[in-house]
Amino acid sequence: MDTVTYPRTDAGETCELDRSLEAVVVHHRIAGDHRSLPTHLNASSRETVHDTGSDVVIAKTTPVPPRTPSRGNYFAWCSRMARRTVAVALLLLAVWFWALPFFFPVSSRAVVNAQVVQIRAPINGEVAALAVGVGDRIALGDQVLRVAGRDVDGGPLAVARARHSDLVARHGRLASELETTVTAHAVCEADLGRYKNALVEILGQTCREGRVKVEMAELEHQVAERRAGRMSSLASNQAVGVFEHDDTRDAAKVSKSRIEQEKVLLERVEKELHAVQKGVFVNRETPFYQVQEHELSAKITRIKGDLAETTELIAAAERGIRTEEDRMNRLASTAVPAPVSGVVWKRPGTLHQVVERNETVLNVADEKTVFVEALLHQRHLSSVGPGCRATICLTGGETLTGRVHAVRTPDPTEAERAYAVALTDGDVRQVKVIIELEGASPDVALVGRHARVLITGAEPSKVEQGVEWLFSRLRF
Repeated sequence: MDTVTYPRTDAGETCELDRSLEAVVVHHRIAGDHRSLPTHLNASSRETVHDTGSDVVIAKTTPVPPRTPSRGNYFAWCSRMARRTVAVALLLLAVWFWALPFFFPVSSRAVVNAQVVQIRAPINGEVAALAVGVGDRIALGDQVLRVAGRDVDGGPLAVARARHSDLVARHGRLASELETTVTAHAVCEADLGRYKNALVEILGQTCREGRVKVEMAELEHQVAERRAGRMSSLASNQAVGVFEHDDTRDAAKVSKSRIEQEKVLLERVEKELHAVQKGVFVNRETPFYQVQEHELSAKITRIKGDLAETTELIAAAERGIRTEEDRMNRLASTAVPAPVSGVVWKRPGTLHQVVERNETVLNVADEKTVFVEALLHQRHLSSVGPGCRATICLTGGETLTGRVHAVRTPDPTEAERAYAVALTDGDVRQVKVIIELEGASPDVALVGRHARVLITGAEPSKVEQGVEWLFSRLRF
């Protein structure tokens, strides 16, 4: 190492080191004047400048030329650089993964779900045929199940037939009673008619006699009036006494009052005659025949009502018999068609299993109700709503798109709902997001697949589109 020392000339002097490809020169600057020290150093040398207070010391060291790495060292260096690059990239990616949910709603859990339709046994019996298993596809109307009846109870049919027989017998009795009552009513009407005719005849004769009596009373009154007139003339001539004259006048008055009485009696008899001719009996006790006729008429009306009711009951009993007969025929063997198209999700029943009526034998995931159900943190509620776009990355690598249909809080009874998969989480800060898939009808075979969901706005920006693209490529 070479050392060059230059004395300091002033405390205010500074030392500058100029380096170039040619040489190194130390300058002293004093009051704006520059003096170049005559020391020139090789540019390939390494210099160290020391300020000792009174002198400037420049130590020149000639470096050792670097060694050329061998081929093996070169590959080791490349390997180290590659590992460092990968480590940095993974670190950045982890930071991005950690920060992504704070900027875009990303589900913690999601699953492809569907509504499940239960196929039940229609009767009590034994599963005689079960043509499908878990995972099999079925179409609407396919015969998937057949139940054979066991220990068929024929009691209801026997009861229905006995009831029908009783009603038919009652109908016969009522018909016979009605016939008898109608006959008695006809006899009573005939008797009442004869009684009325006889009474009309009697009253008519009484009316004729009353008219004769009225005429006789009028004739007697005329005779009495003429006699009273003669007696009045004789009394004026004093040919007769006063008492005789008074007697004739009294006789005329009596005859006149008799006329009035006979007319009143005749009018009363004529009114009664007109009433009897109409079937109304006035001014006398109601005839027995009329009372009996009224009772028989009421009885006929009642029997006819009972007959109509019994006829309706017989028709209902016949329908019940046909229903029981059909039930008995169905109980021998009943085929159950598929109510929907989809995939058999569960099969609680087994072949030759004894089942009760309405017991579940098959659970079918309906292919028309496939959707995605996801869990999001509550902090994303303000940015998630119906209509938002959703990118769904399934565990198998498939990517689907959809739109948010509804946002709701988790249902504590979700395990009892008619869904294929119960998506639950103990974290009360989670909310449920229902996503409808876009495009063609989703494959029901996707039901049960787990996924991650990224949700953006209804009309995503360029940044959101880029995030969606990266999300789908990185397979969250």
